[in-house]
Amino acid sequence: MKKSPYKIKEPMGDRVFLSVVYVILAIVVLAMLYPFVYVVSVSISDPAEVIAGKVAFFPKGFDLGAFKTMINHPIFFTAYKNTIVYTALGTFFTLFFTAITAYPLSKDKFQMRSFLSKVYLITMFFGGGMIPTYLAYKSLGILDTIWVMVLPGALSAWNIILMRSFFRNIPESLSESAYIDGATDPQILVKIILPL
Repeated sequence: MKKSPYKIKEPMGDRVFLSVVYVILAIVVLAMLYPFVYVVSVSISDPAEVIAGKVAFFPKGFDLGAFKTMINHPIFFTAYKNTIVYTALGTFFTLFFTAITAYPLSKDKFQMRSFLSKVYLITMFFGGGMIPTYLAYKSLGILDTIWVMVLPGALSAWNIILMRSFFRNIPESLSESAYIDGATDPQILVKIILPL
């Protein structure tokens, strides 16, 4: 590729501005990365050096005793199992409930579309509060169960708005042609809309 003989010279003000922006961004990146580096350094350092406060950035000594203690703890694998189960179930229920909620809201023929959209929008700005939320969970009988971790976050107004907007951008002619072929709304959602 041939290099252009003409070079646009940046004004001095632009170069100074970009330099200041790069310095600020570098400081922000270092401030965000330092806690992670510190945790890794502490986890592989000699415990005596950590207690003495000698570990700041680089590890002092080398000891994997913290990892051995962590892995040998009786609830270590239970905690990982719970993490995997909560993530899998949470993802499934979030996608399922968001899709079946956003699909009707994306259709102009759905008469309660405007009202329900406003109701979901209100929940983005106003929460029930911690105590009423706890009492609701208690009355539903989901305290101390897996469902208290999965179900409350399964339906998010923000996710509904995002998915509804995506569904509205899909050409209506796809749904109409499926209606002509005898497809129902659930079939259209599962076989046409979601694969897109």
